[in-house]
Amino acid sequence: CEFQNPKENTSRCDMCGTPPLAKRKPADAKKSSDSPNPSKTPKTPKTPQTPQSPESEHPEQPAEKKSREERHAANRTKLLKEIEDTEIAFVKSLSILFYQFMLPLVDGSADAPPDLRKLSKRARVRVFFSHTRRILYVNRQFLKELQTASERGVTIAEVFADFAPLLSIYGHYAESHERVSHLFRAAFEKKESKEWLANLTKTTKRWRDNV
Repeated sequence: CEFQNPKENTSRCDMCGTPPLAKRKPADAKKSSDSPNPSKTPKTPKTPQTPQSPESEHPEQPAEKKSREERHAANRTKLLKEIEDTEIAFVKSLSILFYQFMLPLVDGSADAPPDLRKLSKRARVRVFFSHTRRILYVNRQFLKELQTASERGVTIAEVFADFAPLLSIYGHYAESHERVSHLFRAAFEKKESKEWLANLTKTTKRWRDNV
């Protein structure tokens, strides 16, 4: 109050009844009470950290890396060997089929029963023989490329990619095989044809061992 004397220790102003100046609360006290409590201020959520992989926590040692690379190299060598061995066996079987059975029937050099010689002259059988000959040629070349790939600095994947267009002949072979297989099964039901096939099998076994 403007009429109150601050030096006087009175409880209230005689004119307006205002409390003494010394007992009034400062204006800043009210403001401070209205200000938010820091302890109640919402906290900013922390950005979650990406968990580290075991490899980053435990870096691969040189010895471990060398061991892993050696295992991969060994598995690759084993796989390539299996591919090569499979192709060798396939080419050998095709060679026996063509040179010991199909070709003698076609050129008449085989002492085959009349029914088999007659069967070999049918158009669909000749088509089947032709597809077999093409497959034999393609797989011989494919095997040669596989065996010399490392020497020529060519990957196995490149060899497969080069021969992929030629492998379409297998579709024609499979189709013609279905058409003629029942003809040969019926022919070999006869006794004369069975005996001829048994003798041919013995000769083929000796020839196979020398291929």
